[in-house]
Amino acid sequence: MADADPRQLLAAALAHHESGLLELAEAGYRAVLRHDPDEPDTLNLLAVLLQERGEIDQAIALLTHALAIDPEFPEALSNLSRARRMTGDPTAAAELARQAIAQDSELAEAHVNLGRALIELGNDAGAAIALRQAGALAPGSADILAQLGTTLMRLSEAQAAADAFSEVLALDPRRVDAMINLGLTMVELDRTAEALSWHEKAAAAAPELPAAHAALAVTLRHAKDLRGSITACRRALELAPDRCDIRLTLSANFTALGHFAEAEACCREVLSRDPNSTAALRELAGIARHTAGDAEL
Repeated sequence: MADADPRQLLAAALAHHESGLLELAEAGYRAVLRHDPDEPDTLNLLAVLLQERGEIDQAIALLTHALAIDPEFPEALSNLSRARRMTGDPTAAAELARQAIAQDSELAEAHVNLGRALIELGNDAGAAIALRQAGALAPGSADILAQLGTTLMRLSEAQAAADAFSEVLALDPRRVDAMINLGLTMVELDRTAEALSWHEKAAAAAPELPAAHAALAVTLRHAKDLRGSITACRRALELAPDRCDIRLTLSANFTALGHFAEAEACCREVLSRDPNSTAALRELAGIARHTAGDAEL
């Protein structure tokens, strides 16, 4: 191993990395670095591997070393951006991503990292621009399209979000998160039958996923099928009993059906978990008005 050609070692390590054989890849990268501790490409690749394993501080140290050797290294800047975001510093992450883009405007991953940092900074409009650019540079990336779609949902651009999720599903028809989100955008667009179809598919494809049943409950409520929505809420709560939003949907369904005791019980359960829930307090006030009106009658 000591006499091996470092280029061959690096090629073998990269092949192991791409195949998911992380231990073999790490051993190969470290063998290269024993030949040359200052080899920037290997430092960067080992840092990526360590990020994948959650060893972020070590990855940052390697990337910082690589950039000290070669400051004009956009891939390392982009990877450092990702690492900084993972340590809870989206401001630094955004700046590093912008530096990477300044060096290589066609590096799709740098635009992705900028978009994700801007999302954490609350700048969804800026994130959408970055993610659209990333998608243009890496057409066919379902992950970029999915991130763009959820960003557009927060911007209330329902049709654009629906288009993004439709593209995701064209690339990967089994992607449940896209089914759920496409259905939710269809609810926003008042295309209830299509929303229901997507959410039924999602619940069938992932019966153990609470979000699929929660989305189905929302759509069934939108379709005025309150009893169906109640069934979906109960299934979601079996899987995720801490989901207060689902309990509030269940409460609203019970209130609409005049089952005020059940509705109140749902709100009380929410308040036991979140005493400051304004939605639960508001729902309880509505229930009180209903019951007071019934008592007067």
